[in-house]
Amino acid sequence: MVLLIKFVTIIIVFRIRNITNKVNIMNKKLIEKAAGVFFCDDDLLSAYELLVNLKNHGKANELANNYVLMWEQCINMRVGDIVDNIDSLADSFCPEFIKKMDWNLLNVQKTAILETINNGNVDPEHKEALEGILSLVDNIQDSAVDYFGFDEDLVFEFKKEE
Repeated sequence: MVLLIKFVTIIIVFRIRNITNKVNIMNKKLIEKAAGVFFCDDDLLSAYELLVNLKNHGKANELANNYVLMWEQCINMRVGDIVDNIDSLADSFCPEFIKKMDWNLLNVQKTAILETINNGNVDPEHKEALEGILSLVDNIQDSAVDYFGFDEDLVFEFKKEE
């Protein structure tokens, strides 16, 4: 019986790896951070995806501990509650201005600042101020990718040289 349950779990996990509608590129890191509050599983993202799949297939009221390794204080929580809590917690990790950022527009503005800095008509005081703004933009972009899990290709505009 235990072998059958493990086999079914492996099949479900394999199928879940192809599910991308719930866990997209932009929030995988945040989901993993939030999932670590509830799971002591080695693969936090797969454990979360498994529970999302179970919730979507009518098993929201079952104990999550029957499917994934949970921290002791969470073993009596239900699948649906765990998924909802992880979603809410992951969402709270990312500042609203980062979630709503128009990355294409920011890259256009960044390019304009770079062109202005490299323009020989800018005095040193203004050039230094523009470089400070450019540094702020770079730090926002780096944080979006490194900490909040946004896709690098979305945040940074990389143009292929012709």
